[in-house]
Amino acid sequence: VGYILEDISNDGIPELMIGYNDPFDLEGVERSYVLGVYTLSDEKPHTTFSGWARNRYWPLPDGHFYNSGSSGASSTAFGENHLSKDGTEVIWDDLYFSEENSSGEMVFFHNTSGIWDRSESEQMDISERKFWSIMDEYEERCILFSWTPMREHASSGNSSSKSEDHIEFRARDITNNMSSSEMDDIQDKLNSVEYNGFLLSMYTDPRDIYWNEVFYVGAGLDHNNGSQSAEINKAYLKATGEDEIMTDITAVSGKDVKEYVKKTTGFDYSAYNCSVCGASYTAPDANQDINPAEIQAAVSKFKTTVEDALRGVVTSLEGVEPDVDDSVKVQNTSLAPQVEQVCENIKQMGSDIAAAVDAAQLYEKAVLVHDEIQEQYNAAAQAAAQSCAASHPTATPTGN
Repeated sequence: VGYILEDISNDGIPELMIGYNDPFDLEGVERSYVLGVYTLSDEKPHTTFSGWARNRYWPLPDGHFYNSGSSGASSTAFGENHLSKDGTEVIWDDLYFSEENSSGEMVFFHNTSGIWDRSESEQMDISERKFWSIMDEYEERCILFSWTPMREHASSGNSSSKSEDHIEFRARDITNNMSSSEMDDIQDKLNSVEYNGFLLSMYTDPRDIYWNEVFYVGAGLDHNNGSQSAEINKAYLKATGEDEIMTDITAVSGKDVKEYVKKTTGFDYSAYNCSVCGASYTAPDANQDINPAEIQAAVSKFKTTVEDALRGVVTSLEGVEPDVDDSVKVQNTSLAPQVEQVCENIKQMGSDIAAAVDAAQLYEKAVLVHDEIQEQYNAAAQAAAQSCAASHPTATPTGN
């Protein structure tokens, strides 16, 4: 991470840009990412804009910027902007964005206001290929910055000009007593998966940290370990109500989140203004302590309830009208082995749950097993009713 001081608004006051260079794609093409631009307004520091993982700013020639962002697979926005004459505002030249219509098709819009709102934009009659080609053209125009590493500025102890001195954090005296080796260690730590997310948004109070960025790739706590487990996928789809998964999933337990927040900032999770949300999902009550004994008791009670209900199906089929032919009764009661097998499956699932090691995982698995048991119960009940109706159209099972 480094900085550049340059008067890109041409008002005589240099803007402070903070960012870094990093490979952009699988081909390893290096790009410059601008994390934030700052200037002075009425002799006070002013943030003109800041970027993060899904709202990136890339430098273009002549002091312009390319901005790209996304809020989902079908919702992408990108365009070009520049700073106002005094450097305090962003002026948009063009903004293009896509959205999904009621038929599930992608439609494309354009405006010069920079507002992601179809009601304030012109719908474009272009193909999806043309839309993405416009984005490609912007990316090809991006230029590469040569950043001054932060350690060099901190080690110098002074600025090269009066203008640069104007940009300094003058509200406090900061004396750097760290060696180059210590600063290298800190930089390596901040560049790691565990801590890099803290650099992807701007804040002056740790309670305003944007935790979605910190946990975007798991902060080293991802239970998924980069894989897409069927169990987590199913839980994610249920939690979001979506039909399919359109992104990578990061799974972090509530317990790990609370411990990580306390360890890295000294504050309790409850003190924060921005909680973890967005693309990740949280199991019910994941931020509360879970008692394994209570979970096992609840699962055991549910299992017993379902077993009794399934046996009730058999009982009701055996209790058809007295004048029904004995062959009907025999055919109905032949379903008993099927029902008993369902009960055995339930017992096995109960054993699997009891064998879970982590209490949070135990809870999540119990939710999934609940759905599986319900499906088996519905299938057994439907099969029993269909068999009874087919054997004797006038026979009506009693009970539920």
